[in-house]
Amino acid sequence: MKYPIEVFQAIRQSVGDKFPLGVRLGADDFLPEGNSLTHTRIIARKFAGLGMDFLNTSAGFISARDSTQKSYIALLNRDLNPGLVYAAYRVHPVAWMPDAVNAYLAEDLRRTLRKAGYPIPVIAVGKIPHPKLAEELLQENRADMIGMLRPFLSDADWAVKAQEGREKEIQRCRYCNLCLMHKRGEPALCVFNKT
Repeated sequence: MKYPIEVFQAIRQSVGDKFPLGVRLGADDFLPEGNSLTHTRIIARKFAGLGMDFLNTSAGFISARDSTQKSYIALLNRDLNPGLVYAAYRVHPVAWMPDAVNAYLAEDLRRTLRKAGYPIPVIAVGKIPHPKLAEELLQENRADMIGMLRPFLSDADWAVKAQEGREKEIQRCRYCNLCLMHKRGEPALCVFNKT
């Protein structure tokens, strides 16, 4: 934890105590040699003690070397190691995976922080396709906030429609990951919105 702690402390010193500073934490790498909840519970408590204002959870693993690939699909085709492919899919859950597939990780870390006396908001991510599910996660205290990207690529008005009770009008993400199959530096495209 030495390097991320030093980075966190340097940023905190630079922005001051009144600026909200959070941590994005891969709660489980889904690799035998990677971090699991056993490790990330310790890491989350450590950052909470350092003054973290929110925890943004993630899951899965794509190495720095892999992230320099020309595209997401190139990463998945590069290595037939099923463990690495599954770990990459957990970063960006696909259609065949259950909805809210990573929410239990946010729930666990939220519970861990509460037991340690830290009321820090925890963000859940990972295939949360519709407002009803997002609201359930919040109401059941499984998360304090919901983070998403791909649903907004398929419908930029997702949040407005949800707030106005027009959930049936939302163009739902298919979780096909077309948006991830572009070269770095190029715009992400959605099967529903190719502009």
